[in-house]
Formats: sequence, C-alpha cells, structure tokens
Amino acid sequence: MSFDGQAELGYQLPELGNTAFSEIPLTPGELEIWLAALPILNTNQLAYQIPKYIQDLNRTKLSDKQRFNMLEQLRPLVTHIFQSLTKRFRGGNLSLSAESQEIQWLVNVLMSEMAAGYQRLLFNLAKRNPGLFGRSQYVLLTQRAAYYLGEKICLAYLLSAVVPENVWQEFNSTYAYARKFKLNTKKLNDEFAFLDQKKGSIESIYNRILLLTLVSPYSLRSAELEQVYFGLLPWLHDIKLINVSEAKSNVHVLNLKQDKGPEFQASVLKGEDKYILDCTELVEKLKVWLETGAAPKSAKKKGMSKKLLIEIIAKLDSTKQRSEERLYNEGGRVEVVIGLENIDLFLGHITSLIEDHDSPIPQMEIDEVENDMIWDENSNGDWGTLHFYAPQESAQKRAVPVTPIASVKKTEVRRHVFNIENESERGVCLSCSHLHGTGLYIGELMFIRGFDPETWTLGIIRWMTLQNKKLEVGLFLLSAHVDQVVVSRRSSAGDITVNALWMAKGEHGDTILLPTAEFAVGDELQLDHKGDEVDISLGKVVWHSEGFSQFCMIMNNYDDLEFKNIESKQDFLIPAWAK
Repeated sequence: MSFDGQAELGYQLPELGNTAFSEIPLTPGELEIWLAALPILNTNQLAYQIPKYIQDLNRTKLSDKQRFNMLEQLRPLVTHIFQSLTKRFRGGNLSLSAESQEIQWLVNVLMSEMAAGYQRLLFNLAKRNPGLFGRSQYVLLTQRAAYYLGEKICLAYLLSAVVPENVWQEFNSTYAYARKFKLNTKKLNDEFAFLDQKKGSIESIYNRILLLTLVSPYSLRSAELEQVYFGLLPWLHDIKLINVSEAKSNVHVLNLKQDKGPEFQASVLKGEDKYILDCTELVEKLKVWLETGAAPKSAKKKGMSKKLLIEIIAKLDSTKQRSEERLYNEGGRVEVVIGLENIDLFLGHITSLIEDHDSPIPQMEIDEVENDMIWDENSNGDWGTLHFYAPQESAQKRAVPVTPIASVKKTEVRRHVFNIENESERGVCLSCSHLHGTGLYIGELMFIRGFDPETWTLGIIRWMTLQNKKLEVGLFLLSAHVDQVVVSRRSSAGDITVNALWMAKGEHGDTILLPTAEFAVGDELQLDHKGDEVDISLGKVVWHSEGFSQFCMIMNNYDDLEFKNIESKQDFLIPAWAK
C-alpha cells in the first residue's frame, strides 16, 4: 500500500483558482513592496486589508515555496493586528454590539486564514513519507499549522464563544500526524508562539491548549488565559498522553479522531486513538512552586497570582466534576429581567407581579421588521461592504469607524421573554431573537422567573453566540432561589438599612448579594427575612461586579453550623455542555 499522509491529516481546504487576472501581490518581492506601503498604525484599515489578502492568497495557485515565503513575511504583521484587536476585549466586558461583532469576526478570519495557508503546505508535503533525514521542513510546517489552529481555540476561550466546528478535529489530526512520525518533540525557533522562550516544540503548542481546556478557560479572565498559555511553557512536557489499555474511572480522556478536546469521563474502556491525560508530574511541580516560589522562567514575564495557581492545581488534581446531564425543555419560555443596577428596582418588579400593577422595569418591545439588523452575508466576496447597521440609518452614520469596545455603554434594566434551550446542574441555555441581544454583556446578571411571582433564579452570563439571527445565552446559576431580605448594620459612621437579595440553595450554600461599596468581609449584620431576625457575619466573596458582591454567610445565632465551614472561591464555570 502506498504512503498517504494526507489521509492522516484529513484537512478540508479551499479550492484554488486561476491567477491570470489577480491584482494582489503574488511573489515575495511584490508582497514586500506592498507591505512597506501599508499604514501600520491604522489597525482598523489593516484589519480589513490583511485578512482579505490572505484569504485570496489561500485560493490562488502558487508554488509551495512562494506561498511559504509570503506567509512567513506576513507573520509579524498578523501578530501585530491580532494583538491590537484582542486588546479591545481585555479587561472589559464582551458585548454583542455592532463593533464587537465585526472585530470578533475579523480576528477569527485572520487566524483561520493563517492556519489554512500553512495547512495547505503541510498537506502537500504529506504526500511523501518524512523518512529519517531532512525532516526539518515537516517539523516547521506542522508547528505553524498547529500554532494557528491552537490560536483559534484560544481565541474562542477569550471571547467566551464555542470553538468552531472542525477546529479541534484538525488540531488533533495535526498533532496525531506529528506524534506518529516523531516530529512533536523537535524544538524550533518561533518568537511569536513562545515569546521570550523563543524555542519550543509541537508538543508544547498542543499541550498548552489541553491545559487551558482542563482548567475551565471560560471562567478565566483574559490576563489569566495568557498566564496559563505562556507562563508554563517549560513544564508542558509533563502532561502525558497514555494509551487506554484497560478500563479506567474518573479520568480526562482525549480522542484524537474526534472534533473535541479532552473530556472528563466517569469510566472509559479501551479504544484506539483514546488517551488518558496524566498531569501528575505537572501538578507536583506546581505544588512546589506554590510552597517555595520556584516558578519556571516563562512565568516571570506574564506572572501568575497565587489564587490562579491554586485554582490550576485544584482543577488538575481533582476528579470531582460537574454533572454533564442536560435536560431539554422544548417550547419552554421564561420571563427574564436583564441587568441589576438597583435591588429595589427588581424588588419593585416582584411586588408589581404579586399585586398586579405596572412594573417599574419596562418590557422590551422591538419591531423585528422595522429594526432588524443586517449583516452583509456576501462579505467574503466584497469586504468593502462588511457593515453591521440598521436599515433606517444614514450612509453617513454607517461610515463611522470601528471604536473600542470600552466606549459602548450598558442599556437600562429591562425584561422580556426567553426560550429555554436546555438546562444542566448549574446552568441554563436561553435563546431569543438577536434583536434582544443589544446591551447584553459577558458577566451581566439575569433573573429568571420561577413557577410563582416570588420565586426567581439568579444567573450570570458566561457566553453568548449569535447565528442566523438567533441569540443563545449561557448562564451559570448563582442561586436557585432569590428572596428579599432587609439588612441592618450599626457602626460609628451611622446605621445602615438596605434591601438585599438572599440567595438560597447555591453552590456555596446560602449567600447574600449586597452593594460592594457599603459592605466588606467580616461585617456583622442583622437580617430581617420574612419577619425572622438572623444575625450573620459576611464570609468570603464568591462573586463581585462593579456594583455588587455575593458574600457567603456565617450564621451567628443558628445552631446549624454548616455555613461556618463554607470555603468560597471565585469559580464560575459554564456547564460542560457549553464547551
């Protein structure tokens, strides 16, 4: 049987067209001149020109040598654009604004096309067996393809989005190809992939994406993602893939033939292409780092907080996992209050439902015919027409350049009806028309009405996706039952009495939501909960935003002491089904 490395890779690449009438640079020399004339400081202009150019290049017939040289020329500029655009998401909330949607789409295209360019070169080379000599070209192309495919997965985590279809499939097959022909441990220079380390291997590139996936990437801030991504490079070889030779229980399993990353499984049977992830050696080094401060050199540039280090160790060292069971509720609909800027406003809404009078929170009403947003679906063919806008807007308004996301302001608290897609132990997926997504943010609070007016569930938005004019929102549930409580505190500065939300039956037991500026850990409070007086002390903060903090409660006058042993941590994961 003849050798067929292309079957091992299984890439689906775009078709190549004729170059006879192409107006784009088609040689390294032409590209060098063209790049020199580009406005490097105008990131918005580059964000349209460069992805489009690479996309055209990937569909043009060229020699492999020319294609490689031109992709290598483009790498520094692509890194500059990618870093400039993703900075707009760091340290702030993601939104479904027109600007945010457009930027996210452009960054995705940029990484996708760079990956596709190197994938084609590797695919062409894979016709021949790597053999024993002259393997450097195979190592280089495999590393480049794996790097950009890994960047696409990392980008999805940064955007709290679902990893696109086939990305894990191609990432896994690229690594499997490297592993089969022993290309994965060869080190090579790449300052973009490894920063100050400069040298690294395909094994490092693959393992750091596995590590990110294992430590609940959707619960990490953008800076923490980078710390995990770059901060453990010298230790990544301590993640071992072990063949499943016998039945195992409570392990993370990776199947290199599937379109997904590692998954926790309560039990696994022997199977071809199945591997157990063994992080024992890495966990031991992390524990030594925690105890002695002996960190890898790569951690010095990006840094890593003690809290994050403890979280990583706990995730890798624990077999306790959330339930993956999903309950589908076809046709189910729930009323939702979006945003929490004032607890009294929300309580006023509950009172209006009980007493049957007008709510202080307006119902969102949108005429889907008059106000529908348009996205030019032919943008692949004509990038000059790529705009998000409403039909009634003037041409002058549409021409306003893209602005940083930080300038987008939240809308007022509002309510409307969502559809239930599915539920899990600690989460729920809701959907509605994309028009209701205006003003929604990752990190926004949402209240879901229960079976009666007084029963509400509180959740925090962990991810959002928008496809075919349908918005899906993934909520992590902070509490299964939200109730009113009046809080009193005596201090030298004067007595304080405020309304608060008692959140029962949550992951951390009963907790309380209070204004961040007025309360702190250790405060002793008196609660009036439906006529019952309870003395409490505020425990650790479970979650906080700019306006509110969710505190654990220590009951000072209750015989039930379970609350005194609550260990709180900021651990908000999207359910397993959302990954």
